[in-house]
Amino acid sequence: MNREIVDVSRGLFAQLTFDWDIDWRGQSIGETTSGVSKVVYNAFPRWVGSPTVLLNRAQISQWRAVRASARGLVNLYRIRMCDPIGSAHSFAGATQATRKRGLPFATGRRFSTGWGFRFEPFVEAVGAALAGAETMRIEIPSGGIAPVVGQIMSHDDLPFMVTWIEPISADTFEIGIQMPLRRAIPAGAEIRMRGTGIFEATEEAMGLPAYGAGRTSTPRLLLQEWLR
Repeated sequence: MNREIVDVSRGLFAQLTFDWDIDWRGQSIGETTSGVSKVVYNAFPRWVGSPTVLLNRAQISQWRAVRASARGLVNLYRIRMCDPIGSAHSFAGATQATRKRGLPFATGRRFSTGWGFRFEPFVEAVGAALAGAETMRIEIPSGGIAPVVGQIMSHDDLPFMVTWIEPISADTFEIGIQMPLRRAIPAGAEIRMRGTGIFEATEEAMGLPAYGAGRTSTPRLLLQEWLR
């Protein structure tokens, strides 16, 4: 089945709860006669999340259109994994104007609407990192800032979490990551400091934006990462 990817704009809704997690997909097979517990891992791990979001009147209409495009369980969602504790500091290298209106052209001007290009804080890979790697070396671009332990980052829509950080120089760091890289990252590649992933709904009616007289809605999204 050909599954299309529906992009979910990062400004479409305000996220009220944040529970992104790695499902290692272990299954208990009980205990032996000596009382030793056993766990079997026979499936690939994946990210899961069930955030509750807030939609105003206009956003309800937009989200309806996104859900219709996803066609229930048929298509997929590309979603930025909002995580204020782990990624708010990523804006530290940006000016206030950049945070509010995006990046300008090299001339310093923005589009006629007053908006610039979308600002996405990133770091760069120093040397290639192979699939299966649990460590990698990164370099912070000029004006950037180092990641923090527990931060969710991604490359090519494949997210991972930073588990430890070791400074190598003022702008170069060795970081530990989990889950292990599922795809190689080439030298010089940009790594997003605010992770994005491709997810599928776990229920047909996921995210139904029911509303009342106040014309606001707080649906819960039930998402699991699509395993490519």
